[in-house]
Amino acid sequence: MILKSFNLNNIDIKTNIILFYGNNEGQKEEEINKLYRKSEKLEKIKYDEKDVLSDLESFYSAIFNHSFFENEKFIIIKNVTDKILNIINELISKDLGNLRLILNANVLDKKSKLRNFFEKDKFYVCVPFYPDNEISLSKIAYQHLKENNISLSREIINHIIKKSNGNRTHLLKEIEKITLFSKNKKITNEQVFKLVNLNQEHEFNELINSCLTRNEINVKTILNDNTITHEDIIVIIRTFINKIKKLIKLIELYNEKDNLEETINSFRPPIFWKEKEIVKKQILTWSKNEIKKLFYEINSLELNVKQKSDVSRYMLINFIYEKAIKKTNNI
Repeated sequence: MILKSFNLNNIDIKTNIILFYGNNEGQKEEEINKLYRKSEKLEKIKYDEKDVLSDLESFYSAIFNHSFFENEKFIIIKNVTDKILNIINELISKDLGNLRLILNANVLDKKSKLRNFFEKDKFYVCVPFYPDNEISLSKIAYQHLKENNISLSREIINHIIKKSNGNRTHLLKEIEKITLFSKNKKITNEQVFKLVNLNQEHEFNELINSCLTRNEINVKTILNDNTITHEDIIVIIRTFINKIKKLIKLIELYNEKDNLEETINSFRPPIFWKEKEIVKKQILTWSKNEIKKLFYEINSLELNVKQKSDVSRYMLINFIYEKAIKKTNNI
């Protein structure tokens, strides 16, 4: 049975299995949380499809084996594909009791067996989710700002929406920051503008530092939590270039002095005390030849993203991932 996303209030909370699919993760997450809040005293458990498929015994045990004192389960399986269909057929042949199972899939085309199964079945629900547009994001922004008695100009709201790059999760994070900042005081348009931009500048600086220390986990977290526009790409690359120039000089000085503390303390202009530890890690991560090669590569990347703006975001993210995870002897 197909249900449109704007009719989600019509979902029977007793429906055992529901399929959400599409590329609006923010809206899917909102609706999953609403369903969970309606399902009193259910224990929430999250899986990824690959984890379910790799250990079916544990998955079935979590669903069917529970003591008298345990709550019923509210289970979410992310990144589902047609591979999960055999398991669904197995589950619906059983008495599921008060089990709630939410299947969260990315885009499923019309040939998808999983999608067809839920569309044609009378008892189970599937809901397609489509990307937000400027109109829907504006409504979300105005609603949340109004709820918190925050009045902003249309220009500032448009700026926040642009920074979210069509992602409602990122939009709501920005509005949450604005709400916390304005608690018990009035916030101006200028303060909001600085807050949104300064936060992103800090994140981008952290991204570059994490890449230069090959902190793969931190790199992935920052990239997942931030929306990068084409304008941001140029800023990130120029910041990257300046940091590498500085790091080349530091590594040369370290090779000369052969003492890390002395290198840090004697460098000019002085290194800010908060950055000393991260700079030490960066010096030890790269050799002189490696960092110079990286310098030429980032300059080449800058030329490429200017010439191929349509794929510039992919090129930058791919570059950062590669440099964050490569071992020194492979550079």
